[in-house]
Amino acid sequence: MARTSTIVQVFVASPSDVAPEREALETLIAELNRAWSVGLGIMFELVRWETHVAPAMGGDPQALINEQIGDDYDVFIGILWAKFGTPTPRAMSGTQEEFERAYARLGAGQNAPRIMFYFKEAAIPVAKIDPRQIESVQRFRSSLSDKGIYSTFEDLEAFITSVRAHLSSVAQQFARQIANTATTVATPNTGAMAFESDQDDDLGLLDYVEICNARIEDMVAALEIIAEATIRMGGQFEVHNSAVTDLMAAGSPPSPKTAKRLIKRCADDMEAFAGILKSQTAILASHRLAAFDALDKSLTLSQEVNAGDTSDVRSLYLALSTLQSNLIEPTQQLLLFKEVAARLPRMTSELNKAKRLVVGQMDALIDEIKTTSSTTGNVLLSIERML
Repeated sequence: MARTSTIVQVFVASPSDVAPEREALETLIAELNRAWSVGLGIMFELVRWETHVAPAMGGDPQALINEQIGDDYDVFIGILWAKFGTPTPRAMSGTQEEFERAYARLGAGQNAPRIMFYFKEAAIPVAKIDPRQIESVQRFRSSLSDKGIYSTFEDLEAFITSVRAHLSSVAQQFARQIANTATTVATPNTGAMAFESDQDDDLGLLDYVEICNARIEDMVAALEIIAEATIRMGGQFEVHNSAVTDLMAAGSPPSPKTAKRLIKRCADDMEAFAGILKSQTAILASHRLAAFDALDKSLTLSQEVNAGDTSDVRSLYLALSTLQSNLIEPTQQLLLFKEVAARLPRMTSELNKAKRLVVGQMDALIDEIKTTSSTTGNVLLSIERML
């Protein structure tokens, strides 16, 4: 039996260095279609030059792409990292030209697209560093500050989570517009977009809300453990420094054996601290994956189950806001302690090893917290639009 659906075209513009993100959009949109085609009658179509542009002659490559892609898509997704792209006769790169064409439609009133731009903030491999390309990306990024709000992400996982939340918000906006105008596009349903049968089908909205809240609580608990361990390590540092000061005040320098014994105690404490950071970093990452997976399913089901009732979404918003506020203090403590650890002199091999372990684990934990903070911020903005 035919089912009425609205097709929302999503065009992606980017250079080649974010190919994994471009490919991930294909899988993500297929996943969203399984949810929103049933719940809202919305189906996304990903528009890319790889799939929507045929070989042609008679103009420069970007002009031919523009002609075949057209200006009828509904959502523009731009992605930049280290490359800005190849110049065209009309812009510094094809991505910039595609953005400017989309942005020009905003002032046209009708048929204006939703524009979402994402900047990857991961470390750039040495072989891919081109100062001129990076400068062009940064200059373009700065120019967007006067035009709207863009998002950042650290890795593929964070990108998928953010875009999933943002496109879910777009789907609900289109659904509300359809309800108001009562205009839809009829398309036959072939069954390819039906929900797949698996054990997750046994879980409902309240189950996912409960899972999400529980995992967020676990993340907050892990952050509290990290904060307590960092404070305790700072106290232990003071004890070790005090012991050294007392020895120096005795009138003669401590013997090498005594000094090494004190340094070993400090190194042992630092290694234990590094172990705590390592375990809590793994716990944070695990709970983050589970929390945002349950959150995605909660937001999907909330529109289907509780149309017009935003109480469940608001509870998730409050939980995420609490998580975001709890990310600040541990980050500041870690950064301060990292500076102290980095300044430790190279006294013994044991201390050097402990110092290396602590600084490495702190870097990994700070990266995890940054990823969590960035993704949480993006999802909070998306939920605000839903509410």
